[in-house]
Amino acid sequence: CEDCHAFRKDGTFSGIPPLAKCMECHESAQGNSKEEADFIKLAEKLKKENKNVPWLIYSEQPDNVFFSHAAHVKMAKQKCEECHKMVGGKTDKNPVFKYKWISGYAPEVMMMETCEACHMKKGKSNACFVCHK
Repeated sequence: CEDCHAFRKDGTFSGIPPLAKCMECHESAQGNSKEEADFIKLAEKLKKENKNVPWLIYSEQPDNVFFSHAAHVKMAKQKCEECHKMVGGKTDKNPVFKYKWISGYAPEVMMMETCEACHMKKGKSNACFVCHK
């Protein structure tokens, strides 16, 4: 995962890489699907225009939630797949992207109960200040 989704020097997660980074390895389609061929055409067009793909982010969190990927991946040694179930050799497509019209967030956003259950299972603090800043 860190080949593309790396951590900055300060330990914060860099998020989705710029299109130029993707194109270093994916200059041509990796499969035979029409969707992939269409995406490569779009990527080439955007690269020429020096723009990035307007990704739809399923895991966007509210501004009052602080989530440190470095703390979970580097310090707690968690695997990305523990939270991101849709990665690591999946063969099915992501569900159609939807968002809540009031908040603008996807309904698939990790809910507080998910984090609390994991913290409890691993004996970690569930104090409000751990996640809410």
